[in-house]
Amino acid sequence: MTMMRPLPVEGKLLDVAARVAQLTGFVTDAARDGLPAHEVERSLWRHLLQLGHDLQAAYFALAGDGDCGETLTLADERVVKRLPEPHRRPYRSIFGDFTLERVVYGTREGQRIEAVPLDARLGLPDDQCSYVLQDWNQALVVENPYAQVDAVLERILGLQQSVASLETMTRTLAGAVAGYE
Repeated sequence: MTMMRPLPVEGKLLDVAARVAQLTGFVTDAARDGLPAHEVERSLWRHLLQLGHDLQAAYFALAGDGDCGETLTLADERVVKRLPEPHRRPYRSIFGDFTLERVVYGTREGQRIEAVPLDARLGLPDDQCSYVLQDWNQALVVENPYAQVDAVLERILGLQQSVASLETMTRTLAGAVAGYE
């Protein structure tokens, strides 16, 4: 049997088993105290979203910063060097916002970044929204105005997205299918 170990999350440890035990205790207490089902449901949802955020943060912490050493050889045989400072990247998932600090490679600071090993290894999208969030956004914008999509996902996930970011995402994704006329 594998022993569960706490996961690193933003400078502290996440004990998933303890969190699940707290949620189980909440459910037990709610049943004993006669808490209305909709209040239990709403509270569980908030806690599960927070647990998802903490687990995603642990995933990013465990993934590291993508440092591959002083230099990196690209597929075309060019050698690029590790730039001196980590570069930050915003990432928005269905569990909330994250800032990833990762090592990047290029010829020198201020020039084009040639490689970001962490982004490649984790399969991160070019823009800041996760593929799951992009998928949910696009499923909703087909039938609804952008502002309504933002309002619905804010209500469900607690995420605020701007109408401008939804419009940009739609334009970007539409460009990928332009050849299928």
